Amino acid sequence: MIIKSIYHYLIIQKSNLFDRHYYLKKYPDVRKLDIDPLWHFIRHGWKEGRNPSNDFDVDFYLNNNFDVKMSEVNPLIHYIHHGKREGRLRNATLKPVLNYINGSDLEKKYRPNIPVFNEEFLNCGKKPQIEELVSENERISYPNFENLEISDENLEISDENLKDVKIFTERISIIIPTKNAGDDFRFLLKMIRNQKGFNNIEIIIVDSGSQDLTVEISREHNAKVIEIPPEEFSHSYARNLGAKKATGEYLLFMVQDVLPPSDTWLHKMMSELRKLDVSAVSCAELPQEDADLFYRVISWNHYEFLDVNNKDRIFSMPADPNHINMRKNGQLSDLACLIPSDLFNEYQYRFSYAEDLDLGIRLIRDGMKIAFLGSTRIIHSHNRPPFYFLKRGYVDNIFLSDIFSDFKIPDTDFQNIVQDIAFTYNFVCTKIITNISEFKEPINLLLLQNSILKSLNSAHTYKYPKKLNFHQNSYLDTELVDFLNKLLNSSGYYKGRTRYDGRMAKSLIGFVNLTFRYLEQSHDTIPDTIANDLKHCIVKEASILSGANLAFAYISQTEEEKEKYSSIFASLVAGV
Repeated sequence: MIIKSIYHYLIIQKSNLFDRHYYLKKYPDVRKLDIDPLWHFIRHGWKEGRNPSNDFDVDFYLNNNFDVKMSEVNPLIHYIHHGKREGRLRNATLKPVLNYINGSDLEKKYRPNIPVFNEEFLNCGKKPQIEELVSENERISYPNFENLEISDENLEISDENLKDVKIFTERISIIIPTKNAGDDFRFLLKMIRNQKGFNNIEIIIVDSGSQDLTVEISREHNAKVIEIPPEEFSHSYARNLGAKKATGEYLLFMVQDVLPPSDTWLHKMMSELRKLDVSAVSCAELPQEDADLFYRVISWNHYEFLDVNNKDRIFSMPADPNHINMRKNGQLSDLACLIPSDLFNEYQYRFSYAEDLDLGIRLIRDGMKIAFLGSTRIIHSHNRPPFYFLKRGYVDNIFLSDIFSDFKIPDTDFQNIVQDIAFTYNFVCTKIITNISEFKEPINLLLLQNSILKSLNSAHTYKYPKKLNFHQNSYLDTELVDFLNKLLNSSGYYKGRTRYDGRMAKSLIGFVNLTFRYLEQSHDTIPDTIANDLKHCIVKEASILSGANLAFAYISQTEEEKEKYSSIFASLVAGV
């Protein structure tokens, strides 16, 4: 459960019982991962007996607290909630104390055979006499995380580092476009309200037709709500409207499905904005623990491209303003973008897509500097189906061709690219996925990579299938299947039984090498679970590539051809 894990993240982080430097130094394999070490400890580390710091011994705590071991809860979470208060030892070097069971005679009588009494022990078989001697206040109890509600009290575990921090007197207006944000939206609003170091935080919600309780939840948390019809929504319009209604000296643009990792997150953003003397600041994202392989790969690669995976950067106008350098130095992110309101109102957002990149580029072109933080991150990720990424590949490349005159568009014939897309999906879903399935666990990473590359390099030796009609399977979502069949019906499938002459299958090699470069940071071999993630990952990579080539085809077409296939191209911009 994601909320449970995020709750654990916040609780542990605020306890100061997790030492990131210790964890990364102690466990080099974790150091190679592009993952927050605390996420690793919550998801895997404690189960593997890894210690969160030199001060807390996971194995010692579990072996000396039978009830905790049997309950299969994170021992550090138990210690924070109960163990510290009950006097339980966190490592072998501390002096034993016993204040979670009162009475020395009771301890002497039962301690040798029963390390700790808990509800499970007391309710198994015949209840021992000891039950009557343990009061309700002294019994071990655990919160029910399955129906977890994060209250304000849960979030008031103070950060000791905040005792002497500067209190910012300026008002911050936080602007969040929403639509059907879901029940978890309460958590984001509570986290915003609990940000430390500010006396005045204004929340502005711009909602475009939510059918759930988003609007009601927003008002419960004293947010200013602006409602617009769904057809009026665009990424720029909604944010500009929110900014127009804001009263703060600073604006923070966010999205509805992010989560600050701590109650000091906003203070760090504001502090960096001031310290670095920049016009705006954004931060990288920390994928949620359930993020799929594909999202982790593209997120990691994006921050590698920006050179912020392990550091913060200040961006300014590059000496050579080609489209690559401008993308690398003009990046802001609406996952979290903090900017003075007077400056934003001068520029505002433009376009229906990539409005944050466009704003950053305009700022640096006008001689200003912007910052992108890799050391401070916000929790966010999406596990979207392949069709979303096909649309994303299309929209990305249409946008880049619109704003960069030097963005190169390869000549692409629409009908040929449809045949290429059809072949590539079929090749991936049969040859490549079958290839991966033939490997037995544990799978050697290098051997698997070479096998996949060999298959992709041999694509030109295969023929287009005689007939193609796509059907949904575990790798292709319904919308993608419908779209692929629509593509084939609109342009015709006419290359059956001719030798493959496309470029997409070979173009996948770059994506595959990128994926394995990511994996090899932490793996020599992989289990079946990651191999299965790899299958889905390559299908999504084929989708991004398909969308990009459809964008090239659209740009290369005559106006008459664009009109002929207008319904195809219109479906590619919906919902991105």
